[in-house]
Amino acid sequence: MSASACKCCSGGRHANHPLAAGAWYRTHNLHFLSLLDFQEFCRDLGIREISRACFNTRGAVGFLPNLRAEEVVSRLQTETSQNNLIQTL
Repeated sequence: MSASACKCCSGGRHANHPLAAGAWYRTHNLHFLSLLDFQEFCRDLGIREISRACFNTRGAVGFLPNLRAEEVVSRLQTETSQNNLIQTL
């Protein structure tokens, strides 16, 4: 297991490269991210995760989804500043 995979499993976040400046989502590279990374990304953008379903090749994942899930489907919600309408993405 690589050092970045160990860090993701133990700390719940994907490892950042020491030479990378700024947030992981501000680069042109593809990233495999943890659930905590995605939550932080949503929080930074003012988006709320309403619900989440995690899956792997065997079906739904409930136990240790940050480690065992291969795909995640999230229902997101944001509030528009113009007229305070709630939009579900």
